[in-house]
Amino acid sequence: MSDRQTRAEQFYQELTAHSDPVAFLRGLITQSKAEDEFLEFKGATRIADKDAKQYWSQALSGFANTEGGVLIWGIRAARIKSPTDPSRTVDAASELDFVPHPETFLQMLKDVRLEATVDPVQGVEYKQYDAGQGDGAGFVICLIPEGVHKPYRAAIDPAKQYYQRVGDSFVVIPHSMLRSLFYPRIAPRLCLEVLCTKSSVTKKGVNAEFLALLINRGSASARELRLCQDWLTPNEYTFSLASGWNPVRNDDANVVGGAAIETLHPGQRIEFGTVRMARDSQAMESKPLPGDLHFDLDAYMSDQPPQIFAVEFSKNEILRSDKKEFVAFPKAFWD
Repeated sequence: MSDRQTRAEQFYQELTAHSDPVAFLRGLITQSKAEDEFLEFKGATRIADKDAKQYWSQALSGFANTEGGVLIWGIRAARIKSPTDPSRTVDAASELDFVPHPETFLQMLKDVRLEATVDPVQGVEYKQYDAGQGDGAGFVICLIPEGVHKPYRAAIDPAKQYYQRVGDSFVVIPHSMLRSLFYPRIAPRLCLEVLCTKSSVTKKGVNAEFLALLINRGSASARELRLCQDWLTPNEYTFSLASGWNPVRNDDANVVGGAAIETLHPGQRIEFGTVRMARDSQAMESKPLPGDLHFDLDAYMSDQPPQIFAVEFSKNEILRSDKKEFVAFPKAFWD
């Protein structure tokens, strides 16, 4: 993260440093201030503690997973036409909807912050302001910074999802984007290209041969690379290791064998080996397998989390002599 102030920090500082913060907040309604990537309004008069905690959990996750944001409790938003584009609508500050007991409400937010997300969001700032109505009601303002340990999961949210801020809404992070948050931008990205080179059907079953090539499509070298073949049914397959790889011993009884190579550079592709399959037709029909060829390949690299390839070919793909590419997933996702 940069030392430069974010938009959320600038807005929060402008609000809290104002000579009359309550007038500043009331002015947001007069301006029909629109919600955006870093600003959210939430009415509070009728919100139950349970709902407030769930929403707080989503907001912490959503803002911390993006650029950070300011959450203002005590102003209700409504859908209006965009001032800049009348063809679309936006959520904008529309009416006062005060927090009945700001001090108590603020303390509740502080009390549940640690359990609201996994990991807890650090560096959250809070302010409360009496609206001057004579009943103690007012506003609670929260500055949620961009997180340094992304991604953050909303633990109190019933779905326990990972959120991000998109426009004026908190939305669930798609799987592909969630995966990218686990990795630095400079990292190896392993892909396994598997080509069915021969196939035949006999009275006993299906015979096939597959060529496997390993490719690094990432931006950094995969160092001290080791692959372990984890076959589903070893008696149905034979494997021949390509030259350039060094066989390694595996003590795990479920792992047939392994191979190591010192380095695989970005853009480099290297033949890994040949898989030969002889499967009985009756067995293929009776076993509940995702594909007619199925095996896992575990990948281990220096300074990277363990990864896994899940290789699957259907009978039709085998008979068509298809070529497929498989991307390595972190084993934590698979487990």
